[in-house]
Amino acid sequence: PPFEEAVFSLEQGVLSEPVQTQFGWHLIEVTQIQGGELQPLEEVREEIAESLRSRQARAEIAAAQDQLEQLAFENPGSLEPAAEALGLEILQSDWFTRNGGAGITASPAVTAAAFSDLVLESGENSAPLSVGDKVLVLRLSEREPSRQQTLGEVRDSLQAELRQRKAREALQAAIDADRAQLDMGTEWEALEAAEGVTVVAAKSLSRDSTEAPASLLRAAFSLAADQKRVDVPMPSGAALVEVLSIQDGDWAKAPEAERVQLRSRLLNQAASTELQAFNQALRADAEVKLSQRTNETAAP
Repeated sequence: PPFEEAVFSLEQGVLSEPVQTQFGWHLIEVTQIQGGELQPLEEVREEIAESLRSRQARAEIAAAQDQLEQLAFENPGSLEPAAEALGLEILQSDWFTRNGGAGITASPAVTAAAFSDLVLESGENSAPLSVGDKVLVLRLSEREPSRQQTLGEVRDSLQAELRQRKAREALQAAIDADRAQLDMGTEWEALEAAEGVTVVAAKSLSRDSTEAPASLLRAAFSLAADQKRVDVPMPSGAALVEVLSIQDGDWAKAPEAERVQLRSRLLNQAASTELQAFNQALRADAEVKLSQRTNETAAP
């Protein structure tokens, strides 16, 4: 809303003051304004009706959430009153750990609430949680204390981890050997004689090219001037990348959308820098006294 309010209060070509939203600080410039046209009622009747239905639905959902929160708080030892009042079904998850589980228990918010002192130790209902398009309240059904796993329980995972470690070590050794051969003057094409090695012909690629994996592009454009090659982990192995030449980009040939995006990014960076400097200056000039308050509980 703050962004939208600023946009529709600006004249065309005027740069806004810094605007803060949940995504950070923004400098906004309106580059074009198109006037709205009055449409016949018949053309927009369904759109208006849908908007009203959505507004009513949001209001009903908000009221239900408030009622859910109140009932869960007033009846901390049970979910039954809230479920009966709102016509909801109480569901039970499978077992899951602090690292999460399957389905909705994979959500970090759910895991954090389930293992909070309120739910885990006190056995009370959690506060309502918003997870995707759902709102839920948690309470503990069963718990199993943590314990040392037996060798039989972890044997398969340990063996898989050891196999993966050996495979990574062998892959890195092969990459290091290829690099050493290249450093001694071996041609790239000669490496293809080795098993599992494919040499890809050089291409001219830009930072936003879609012709190569993003990880390769990041590696290539991160090479310093005195670096020749870098190895990059890949889903099916690893790649050894060498940059043969670098050609500076031509700003004049950049698409208009890209220039607008870059200009906006630079303005945001400048605004952020200015804001940090301003805050530092305020802190340096201000006399600030911090006080610490502790939570207190009392039994009636």
